[in-house]
Amino acid sequence: MKSAYEHVVPRAQRIIDEVVYATVTTVNGNGEPRSRIVHPVWRLPSNPGQALGLVTSRPTALTHKHLTSNANVSCSYWSPAHDAVYLDCRARSATQEELQSAWDLVLATTGPTAFDPEPIYREPSPASFSAILLQPFRIRVVEAVNLATAGPYPYWSSATIEHGVAHSLTDPVDGLRVGPAA
Repeated sequence: MKSAYEHVVPRAQRIIDEVVYATVTTVNGNGEPRSRIVHPVWRLPSNPGQALGLVTSRPTALTHKHLTSNANVSCSYWSPAHDAVYLDCRARSATQEELQSAWDLVLATTGPTAFDPEPIYREPSPASFSAILLQPFRIRVVEAVNLATAGPYPYWSSATIEHGVAHSLTDPVDGLRVGPAA
């Protein structure tokens, strides 16, 4: 029998691949939400403790400041067919030492969400490139076929993250440590 994670991930990946761009919402120090459109890349392997999302950005202070005050973010994908995926995540800025690994992860991404960061950022230098690492703790899929009947809406929720602290996360994912920065 499949776990909840194994049941949800293929459905989520299908919608992510169809939509590509996500709305990501952070919360500032005053508790006010701020949303933006981003192009995340995801690694959603069979081990949920190794699930990792990555958002590339320019090294501006706003998002990083929000993450310092509240590491919780919500990523949502919505298709015109009314299929949606919601990934609630803990987020942190990649360290300077992790920038090359983040760059390499983006370059290694295949499929519809793949892109080349070089035309945008030139190189994985802290002067022009930063990355936000996302560790999902809840994934919910809403498919249009279930809207009229009010469900079921498959979801997975992680037991490895409690009270904002990542636990039981061991191996790096593509050179990036999942969980809080060391």
